[in-house]
Amino acid sequence: MDLDFFKRINDEFGHLGGDETLKRVADLLKTKFKRDADLISRYGGEELLLLLPMCNPFKIEPYLNEIRQAIAELEIINPEDQRRISVTASIGALIANASYSPSLEVWLKKADANLYQAKSEGRNRVICTLSAQDLG
Repeated sequence: MDLDFFKRINDEFGHLGGDETLKRVADLLKTKFKRDADLISRYGGEELLLLLPMCNPFKIEPYLNEIRQAIAELEIINPEDQRRISVTASIGALIANASYSPSLEVWLKKADANLYQAKSEGRNRVICTLSAQDLG
């Protein structure tokens, strides 16, 4: 997951505004992913890594779209000057059985390709790939 145009938020609202945006998104994600097995981690400046084991592969894309929409609807107020900050997110996901690959790098490469596709198609969207081995 990538927060769209996050650099612009830092440029326009300062680092306090950027930090507030990250905190509010993190708080939202904590309310949406509560299982002990779920892992949410900051993965670079404005990129977040979500590892969601044992999910129903046919329900995850609609759920990620709900998360994306909830982020777009967040009420974020810049602590410095009380201006409202708007943010959207692009999400690239790979949905696969644990046997897909023993290498986390392989998983991340495919999810990252989907993330960049979401960005190139206009941002504020979810692109998911369901591995072929999980279709049968």
